[in-house]
Amino acid sequence: MDPRHIFFYGTLMRGFALRERAGIESWIRFAGCGAVRGALFDLGPYPALVAGPGTVRGEVYLCVDPGRLLPRADALERFDPRRPRAGEYRRESMTSRLDDGRTLPVWAYVYNRPLGAAARVPAGDYRRRTATAGGRAG
Repeated sequence: MDPRHIFFYGTLMRGFALRERAGIESWIRFAGCGAVRGALFDLGPYPALVAGPGTVRGEVYLCVDPGRLLPRADALERFDPRRPRAGEYRRESMTSRLDDGRTLPVWAYVYNRPLGAAARVPAGDYRRRTATAGGRAG
């Protein structure tokens, strides 16, 4: 079964320029802040979620219109569902624990390239990272 929710942990969160340009507001409804298991790395203009120990903080949204949202988000994340291992990211199903204690299955975009010299984001929180890095909001 496909998740009915999506997890944004980087520049598709509220307040970032990409989110404002994405044109997805009518296709999602905020469900809460939460976290998924994994590690977060700073690639410069955006972050990368990878499998590993730790947690990554972000926002969970109900997909009100997944038929429109997922193709748009896939394109923004450079993911091709016909060739899932070929893109920069893969859309994967995982579990998010929301701050209110609920757990929900979510779609999340997992980085699909070598990390190189990317720095790990402390506490897996990109919003906090950008606030301490001068407000970079790609």
